Amino acid sequence: DKRATGIGATYMELNSERNSIIVEPTKAIASTKADKTPTNTIYVGSPTSLHPTPITKAEIKAYHNNEAVLNKKIIVVADSLGKVIEAIGDDVYDNYFLMIDEVDSFQTESSYRPNLEKCIDYYFRFTDRALVSATMLDFTNPAIQDEPLITITQEGDKQRISLVETNHSVVYAAKRITQFRKKQEESKIKVGKKDRLVVAFNSVTKIMQVIGLLSTENKKECAV
Repeated sequence: DKRATGIGATYMELNSERNSIIVEPTKAIASTKADKTPTNTIYVGSPTSLHPTPITKAEIKAYHNNEAVLNKKIIVVADSLGKVIEAIGDDVYDNYFLMIDEVDSFQTESSYRPNLEKCIDYYFRFTDRALVSATMLDFTNPAIQDEPLITITQEGDKQRISLVETNHSVVYAAKRITQFRKKQEESKIKVGKKDRLVVAFNSVTKIMQVIGLLSTENKKECAV
């Protein structure tokens, strides 16, 4: 339970002196982390803009058998973990450390992505393993409850959050974006990378609704 995002848990494992398989819930996260990692790391999952060509089982096996790579690092999308295990064979369970990242999503999304549940089944076959999350949940699988829990805390000031209650989140978000842009224009602040407004909204449909409520000029500044 790392309690915070971006504190380097995945980075630490990718730079550890052991063989590792790091499982990510989505190809976007897995592909990005593999791209940002030094050489000798492979990505296993469906094609992305960073990894347009899928890796084969033969290539995974060749990577596993490559003695020149001392600490092998495989970043895999949850749906492709079985492919990695089949390519390497049963030796994988004793020769690789398995890290399942953002494990909370493996429970919340397993109803429509059954391969997420399979990852947990594979998890218990590994000698060395860890489940990692910044938003740890209570799990329905009783075996997980028996795993030792390590909580990581960070020192420093907490980020200030202003909570607003509203029944119209789309309208409110559009209003705040408009206010932000108007304040920039009145202050004659040149819009650059440091002046962008980031809005986190867990619904693509509502994101598009927010953008639809903005002026033509403000719409041009938006990206999803």
